[in-house]
Amino acid sequence: MDLEKNNMITPSEFVCILIAITINESVAGLPNYLVEECKQDAWIAALLGMIYPVYVILIAIYISSKHPDKNILLLSKMYFGKIIGGILNFLFFISFFYLCCPFYL
Repeated sequence: MDLEKNNMITPSEFVCILIAITINESVAGLPNYLVEECKQDAWIAALLGMIYPVYVILIAIYISSKHPDKNILLLSKMYFGKIIGGILNFLFFISFFYLCCPFYL
């Protein structure tokens, strides 16, 4: 059994994780809050707010299909260099830790 092959996530799993993180349950209630402030122009703000997550998902699909055997930590070091990639990996760890272990103040 190849342990290294089982240790990686597939590109489709990576895209599903990104979609789940960027589009969560708060997105469904977003137009309700926008209508209170923007009235009839709320659809413009919702459309503009949707552009960034769609852009991130498209870039993730492209990069994961180009490098299917690498994980996100290796990709960030490959694309951003050793120093900036290491900082981004640390920030990714902090955000992952924050999402998995909620703090109640």
